[in-house]
Amino acid sequence: MENQIRGRLGEVAAQACATIDPNRSPTVEVDLLEGRLLIAGLSLFEGDLGGGASIQLSGHLDTLEIAGLSVMDLLFHQRVSVRTLRIRSSDLLIRLLPIAGPEKPVPPDAVGDPWLVDVSSFYCKANTIMLITARGDTVNTSDDGLLVSGRNVQFVPGAEGSRSVDDLLLSLGGISGTLPDNYGWSIGRCVLDQTSSTFALYQASIGPRDSLEQHSTTLRFEKDVIQARIDTIQLAGLDLDKALSNSVCSLRRIILSSGEVNVLRDKTLPDGPSGKQPLLGTLLRRLPAGWGADSVSAERLNVRYRERADRARGYADIPFSQLGATITGFRSDVHDTSAYVVQAHCIAFSTAPVTMVLRGMVRDPTDRFDLNATIGAMPFSVLNQATGPLLDVRCTEGKIHSVLFHMIATDEHASGSVLMHYDGLKLTSGGRKRKETMNRLETMLLNTLVQNDHRDSNGAPGEGRFSFPRRQDRALFNYMWSGLREGTKAVLLPEVLSR
Repeated sequence: MENQIRGRLGEVAAQACATIDPNRSPTVEVDLLEGRLLIAGLSLFEGDLGGGASIQLSGHLDTLEIAGLSVMDLLFHQRVSVRTLRIRSSDLLIRLLPIAGPEKPVPPDAVGDPWLVDVSSFYCKANTIMLITARGDTVNTSDDGLLVSGRNVQFVPGAEGSRSVDDLLLSLGGISGTLPDNYGWSIGRCVLDQTSSTFALYQASIGPRDSLEQHSTTLRFEKDVIQARIDTIQLAGLDLDKALSNSVCSLRRIILSSGEVNVLRDKTLPDGPSGKQPLLGTLLRRLPAGWGADSVSAERLNVRYRERADRARGYADIPFSQLGATITGFRSDVHDTSAYVVQAHCIAFSTAPVTMVLRGMVRDPTDRFDLNATIGAMPFSVLNQATGPLLDVRCTEGKIHSVLFHMIATDEHASGSVLMHYDGLKLTSGGRKRKETMNRLETMLLNTLVQNDHRDSNGAPGEGRFSFPRRQDRALFNYMWSGLREGTKAVLLPEVLSR
């Protein structure tokens, strides 16, 4: 029996494009009366790539132990019924192979009757795993590797609720990987706990392997370069049985807690191939049926956006701190009258409180949304880190008391208004010209044109209105920013110049 199993192991290894170490024969022990099988010390090397194979495997199977195997079920009922299953492995290398052409359909008469699987309890520990995708991206784990355990695993082909498990606990530590365009990602640890219906990621990060500025120099076209770190990402209310049986991921809540997001954009680069950026409504409608979450929340995030329009002036710096946001109605399978709502708050430029509410209907094919935002008091001078590099203009005096921003937008067009209460605005040229006389003349012209105290005849803050078509290759944040920019221009500048 042991020799037959050894021979069968060679056949299984060949199907995974692997060979068994010829200098180290694995230990095989079989006890049919107790239903026990032990395989220990199995070493696999990369072998020849078989025709149509999808995976190549190498590494060490330290132990595979099965207890309570029902021989009668195995021989006569096409059922794998096991009391306990324990697996330990190390130094696994899993290489996914590219599929050459479409798969050929398997004739129905070539497929046997399906097998039923029933495992009362299982435990699996795998140290140091490397996965290489078909296009060469890699995923690695540290020595912590994979630890997974659970009870009552059942697989009943064709039956309702055909895949299920109880008390599943999965822990994966020290994960890192590569992505296209010289990006990398890592996760300190992830834990799936079926008992509490949660899945959590800790110390998750993604970004280019070089600094943002260095990576930007390698780009051919203008695009965002993003570097992000989130301390905790938690998915709550996960129905694992539903996810396994129906391939539906439905959640009660997704929470992102504490972290930093840095975005850099070099507008001196040429535009790349035009591609449409979907708005939030379209993204929700694209979710697979049944997928989504009742709410998605972010808390204690710091976001920094930098943009360059002129190489000589460097990058404008626009910081947002203490960002908190919640999206409700983040689902695709909703009624026509169901709405999604985004509520957010933060501190802009280290001093001004900002609140925002955005509403839209999930099923609206025009992606129409209504945005209302409020910006609190701040001196104009804090804007210099943005206006200096972008406009070559600096604010020397003045204070913003409040800004009210309203925008109604669709996938095609936006309109709205900015109501700004401010006074005492004075500007100066950034000084990019060599002659000081030209700087003084430019500063004088700026302060002549700009309205330094914008009020109507009753003394109330004045209003700037805007209307413009949407740039389809820009995402939602850029769309909102464009509305605020155009409305602010309409407040600060005479109408003839703000068009």
